[in-house]
Amino acid sequence: MCACLAITMDVKRQLVLNLYKGGLRQIDIFRQLQTENINLKFIQRTIKRYNERGTVDISKKTGRKKSVRTKNLIKCVREKIRRDPQRSGRKLAREHKISQTSMRRILADDLNMKPYKKCRRHGLTIKNKQARKQRCKELLRWHAESNIVFSDEKLFLLQPSLNSQNDRVYAVSIADIPEDKKTIECFQNVPKLMVWGAILVGQKFPLVFVKEGVKINARIYVQEILHKNLLPQSEILFEGESWVFQQDGAPAHRANTTQQWLRMNVPDFIDRDSWPPSSPDLNPLDYFAWGYMTSKLNDLKITNKITLRSFQ
Repeated sequence: MCACLAITMDVKRQLVLNLYKGGLRQIDIFRQLQTENINLKFIQRTIKRYNERGTVDISKKTGRKKSVRTKNLIKCVREKIRRDPQRSGRKLAREHKISQTSMRRILADDLNMKPYKKCRRHGLTIKNKQARKQRCKELLRWHAESNIVFSDEKLFLLQPSLNSQNDRVYAVSIADIPEDKKTIECFQNVPKLMVWGAILVGQKFPLVFVKEGVKINARIYVQEILHKNLLPQSEILFEGESWVFQQDGAPAHRANTTQQWLRMNVPDFIDRDSWPPSSPDLNPLDYFAWGYMTSKLNDLKITNKITLRSFQ
């Protein structure tokens, strides 16, 4: 049956070639040979083969037959990946007693698969989700049209950071890259600086740099940040207009003394029972400002506290 099929295919190619030599276009050949079950793609390949090699005969492939990447092995690997796409290529190679190179070829060439990196995302429990939904609706109902001052603290490490995904160096070979360009030095006991910031639409408060070794408890937070910085700056920015203060659920923020001070000194604030839990994606400082500042610090190579303090 295979021999008959081969003869039939050879006859079809010869028919196409004869009509092509007779001056017919590909579409005309297709129309004339429709009854022979010959499609246009077959005609195009046959004519292309004739123009390139001067014959319509299919040349035999050179080289030895595949002995490792067999159909059964490819099917087996496909089923294993289908059941568990997190499988390691190295472990698959060991399981089937083949080289890692052969396994990579099976995955890439035979199965057309690519390895994709996992991404991090913010984790939320069912309880978190329910509380977020309820509290977000309440915040929208009470503060949708308000001037909200978003605040947060950030601990800056005064050394360059490394993004293993995006920090690349282009060169012909790694030997061409200077040592200071292809590595980032990381030190123990690197200087750290705690910074408090606050922003609102179109405005920002001056950054507050916490003294080294000082732990932000309720007393320090109220006296050094809220009383000395938030209150006077808000009077300058708002000039008597109403505004709402936001802070997250840090212990110093949730303390009774902090909550009492805010009730007595600011027009309105989001209390400890109203801000949604586990919600850095709701504060623009968390999801944009701190990351933007970190990237700028890396670009400017700021590695000391004096230079960082001047970065407002």
